[in-house]
Amino acid sequence: MKSEVITWRVSRETKGALERLAKARNAPLAAVLDGLAAEAVAAYAGTHREAEQGRINREALRYIGSISLPPGASDEKAIRAAVRRRMAAKANDRSPRR
Repeated sequence: MKSEVITWRVSRETKGALERLAKARNAPLAAVLDGLAAEAVAAYAGTHREAEQGRINREALRYIGSISLPPGASDEKAIRAAVRRRMAAKANDRSPRR
């Protein structure tokens, strides 16, 4: 059951277009307005979700990379050593210069 009321002013042309749309859909004007509002809200939310996901992806890309290992070195020990070397190198790059 709908209990909320929203009121706003529209131009005569807009009101006429909405009434024609309701007549073409064989639906009450309130149902047409409710549907249009729901579509607009869903589109707005979708756009912001996409924008937020894009922001998250850009942030993640700052930390994603690949590690080169010597030929044949694909065991966990070699990977851990390579990660440690890379982290140490990054830490040295961020240390204050004297």
